[in-house]
Amino acid sequence: MKDNMIKHTPHNIAKVDSGALVDALHLYKPADMMEQQSLEQTLAFLRECKKVGLNPFCRTTLRGHVTASAVVFDSDKTHCLMLHHKKLDKWLFPGGHCDGEPDVHAAALREVLEETGVTVAVSKNVPFDVDAHFIPERGDEPRHIHYDICFLAQAPRDAVVISDESNDVRWIALDNVINFTQSQRIKRLLKKINGEIGNERGTENQG
Repeated sequence: MKDNMIKHTPHNIAKVDSGALVDALHLYKPADMMEQQSLEQTLAFLRECKKVGLNPFCRTTLRGHVTASAVVFDSDKTHCLMLHHKKLDKWLFPGGHCDGEPDVHAAALREVLEETGVTVAVSKNVPFDVDAHFIPERGDEPRHIHYDICFLAQAPRDAVVISDESNDVRWIALDNVINFTQSQRIKRLLKKINGEIGNERGTENQG
């Protein structure tokens, strides 16, 4: 299947309102050129799905679909939650499919709980990062794109639960994350996290 094709199936042909996400993405300011390209690709995908009447949040839209993830750090802002994904064999932040849910923020928090057993205490309902990336072909599933929307969240550093989809789940010190992955996206996220924490601590010191 060509990468620019959208596959119609009975499950993904539906009227779904992606307006809230589109509005949020129009207000979003990407950190670099790579993220700018991901933002443009995601908005183009959402426009195309609306035009042809497909659900962009459903995994049966085989060309690609919107996914949700979260960077979750602890109350001390020294550790973040990561998992080692079985199928992808990579350390990632928690996240996954929206399963048709247009509220991407809610989907991200659900995925954190399902994949790690951790309940988010505080989160920001605005995108923290946007990334469009290919997922390799596996079995009957063709190569496709995940248009991932990441949110920033905070939770107590509680015990974790390892789901069937992961080999491991850990709270990892922020300055040690780079030893677990060389992902350019995660490097970008780490810069954002450090900037966010620095801004918060600066505000606290002023208070």
